[in-house]
Amino acid sequence: MSKRVQGLLAVLLGSVLVFSACGSEAEEAAPAATTKAPAAATTAAPAAATTTAPAATTAAPIESVSVGLVFDIGGRGDGGFNDSAYAGLERGQNELGASISDASPNSDGSNRAELLRLQADENDLVIGVGFLFADTMTEVAAQYPDTAFGIIDGWVEAPNVASLGFSEHEGSFLVGAAAGLKSQTGTVGFIGGVSIDLIGKFEAGFVAGVAATNPDAVVIVEYISEPPDFSGFWSPDRAREIAQSMYEKGSDVIYHAAGGSGGGLFEANANFTDTVLNHGLRWG
Repeated sequence: MSKRVQGLLAVLLGSVLVFSACGSEAEEAAPAATTKAPAAATTAAPAAATTTAPAATTAAPIESVSVGLVFDIGGRGDGGFNDSAYAGLERGQNELGASISDASPNSDGSNRAELLRLQADENDLVIGVGFLFADTMTEVAAQYPDTAFGIIDGWVEAPNVASLGFSEHEGSFLVGAAAGLKSQTGTVGFIGGVSIDLIGKFEAGFVAGVAATNPDAVVIVEYISEPPDFSGFWSPDRAREIAQSMYEKGSDVIYHAAGGSGGGLFEANANFTDTVLNHGLRWG
């Protein structure tokens, strides 16, 4: 995989992490040029200063790359994982000059492979958002060996596929620690989208974090659906019902790893005055 593609993947993954966790905080960082003293100009002899060209003028420009992004179910505008990925795609366009395109699967995701192929026909790099792309990307990547692929939060063993993962349990531990400190009732809730190992890592981290700061607290855990039913990632009505039940049982902080279902949690929260902590990933 070329360095230009690797660099763009790094930008995209970094944006998913940043936009999921802390909004546009990265944009507030001061540019490096304003913090470095021009050492060469102040310490070198005049002759050296006139013959040495600044590094910025000799650096080779980044070669343009075309990128196609295929969203998870729900597409752009989900307020979560898909939107975070698109924010990274836009950064790739704005900062690295990449040409970009995107596509959304149908309601059951049955056309993922078709969309990956369409993007591979037109782009140097194709990215699938979410672990549900693993099987289809394995198939499609083998058919397009000269195209680079990336899968966000999924794992594919192939020479032309980069698997971009997270440490879900670590971030969730911090959320749990905050929930334990914030809770006044001693009862908090966790809503999982689908009861699979991946979402279990969110739960485990959250529960451990709560215990670290408030060992006497009670954590109410409930999942929206069980495999092979993955509708729990897109069931805001069900999430709202679960959240309302948790509030009635005394929870004053609720954390979700349920993708698009999280909107239902906020609807339930509108009827209460307590704090809700939200993970905000599209699928989890």
